[in-house]
Amino acid sequence: MRRAVGLWQAIGMILLVSGMMIVVLRYASVGAKHTADSYVWEQAELLVQSAVEQTLLKISEHNRTVDGCLRFPDIIQPPEERGKKYTVFVEIERYYMYGETCADPNLYTPIQSPESHGYVLLHVELNATIDGTQKVRILRKTLQRA
Repeated sequence: MRRAVGLWQAIGMILLVSGMMIVVLRYASVGAKHTADSYVWEQAELLVQSAVEQTLLKISEHNRTVDGCLRFPDIIQPPEERGKKYTVFVEIERYYMYGETCADPNLYTPIQSPESHGYVLLHVELNATIDGTQKVRILRKTLQRA
């Protein structure tokens, strides 16, 4: 009779330990997923900042007197890495210029002070996917001096 009670106690301990291990593994997988998502989010934030800087560089090297105002710079799409794919689309919504014009009157706003000449309003959209599933979408409007 004593052995049967010991067997039931051993089965109970095994069930208790396995239940605790399931909980521990569940929290570990949640933590790992959170770390991976945080990494993708931080990379997306850095890519948005770099896309703004790259757009400002393209605006500064663009000749508005010959080619008109630049509206859509290139779509920035770094190479896919381990299933992570980032796509950044930048649109120049408005130029704020003193004494200059663009061919498209809806693209610029004349201003009255030469100190504020050269500002641009940018609309930046970033989409980040992991294995085809969208994880991060960042929309940002920013006013920058070009």
